[in-house]
Amino acid sequence: ITNSGGGTGAVTISSVIGTNVSNVTQSSANSAMSLTGLNTFSGTVTISNGMLIANNTGGSAGTSGALGIGTTTVNSGGTLRVIGNNALAGPSSIVLAGGTLDGFNAGAINYNGIISVTNDSTVIIDRSTTNNPSFTETFGSLSIGTKQLNVQSTDAQTGGTATVTFTTTTLTGDPTFNVTNNPGATDTTVLALGNVDMGSTSRIITQTGNGTLSMGNVTSTAAANLTLNDNGSNTLTVTGLVNNTGTITNSGTGAGTAIISGVGSNVTSITQNSSTSALSLTGAITAGTSLTFANPASGTFIV
Repeated sequence: ITNSGGGTGAVTISSVIGTNVSNVTQSSANSAMSLTGLNTFSGTVTISNGMLIANNTGGSAGTSGALGIGTTTVNSGGTLRVIGNNALAGPSSIVLAGGTLDGFNAGAINYNGIISVTNDSTVIIDRSTTNNPSFTETFGSLSIGTKQLNVQSTDAQTGGTATVTFTTTTLTGDPTFNVTNNPGATDTTVLALGNVDMGSTSRIITQTGNGTLSMGNVTSTAAANLTLNDNGSNTLTVTGLVNNTGTITNSGTGAGTAIISGVGSNVTSITQNSSTSALSLTGAITAGTSLTFANPASGTFIV
């Protein structure tokens, strides 16, 4: 099934797309396609241009969902808009290959989904009605390598915080998270990554933008050093325990503060290596962990 229309109207498929369908492709820049059924096909969904809308509730992993149960790929120029609760629960994976994932809802919602970033991509927390109370849109797991994920809110959020949450995050490289408040500067955009698994390799986590980046526990499966680059103007916060087997270094170039709530026994040393981004340790630090200013000494260390 391919939508390639040149008009501005939308194509809606409300009946179930069955198992004989091998692929659904959205390739029109002007005509959106909306899938509202609990579809059972296991083929791929490809969004190469324009917008595809996943609009239902009650998707179930491996069984059914608006996007079927195969892999959905969002390429550069394409947008996947999700509306219903559990709208991303059906597919085996959602691949952001340069496109945009647009969460469109009036209030707090859990879209679920297994999401991987294979090229620089964007997530928009897109409130469907103008309002100012803080709200959260939750997705499932995130996997990202040495790519940039842009996270932003819209002017429909007129105050408070707009939070994009992933339940867990796996790092396969050194990612950059560019988190920005809405264009009207009336809110704070937050990206919450959940618990972060560094794997078995040293990682560099970089934040840019004027929004806030938050992580839960940060761990590694083998010897691996962690470098935090808070290159933005707001905070980079670890709300849980950093317990990678190795060192922690703050090397940001921004004016924000990197905040670590706790340091575990696997960490051997903590180094402040930024003259502009302060490093704040607000929780317990295991005895024997060294605290070091880089040579030449610079920046602010808060304990």
